[in-house]
Amino acid sequence: MKDDRELFSLDCPIFKGGIIAYTKQLATTLAQHSIRANCLSLGGLQETAPNDYFLPRYNQRVPLGRMATGEDVAGPHRFPGLRYLRLYDGTQLGR
Repeated sequence: MKDDRELFSLDCPIFKGGIIAYTKQLATTLAQHSIRANCLSLGGLQETAPNDYFLPRYNQRVPLGRMATGEDVAGPHRFPGLRYLRLYDGTQLGR
C-alpha cells in the first residue's frame, strides 16, 4: 500500500499560494493603469485524477467530498470578463 504522504505533498499548496500572492501583487501594482488581476484557485479536477487509489482518499480529505468537475469550472472561468464585477481585483475565486 502506498504511503498517504505521497497523496498530499507540499508542491501544490506552495505553488497555489505563490500564484495567489502574485495575483494580489499584480492587482495592486496594475490598478493605477485600470488593469485587473484575478485568479481561479481550484482543488483537484476529477478528469485529471491520477489513479483509482488517489481519488477516494482525496475525496475523504476535502470539505466538498469530491473533486471538481468540468461543469463546476465552466462558469467561474468567465468571472474576470464580466463587466458588472469590475470592482473585483486581486481576488481568488475557488476553494
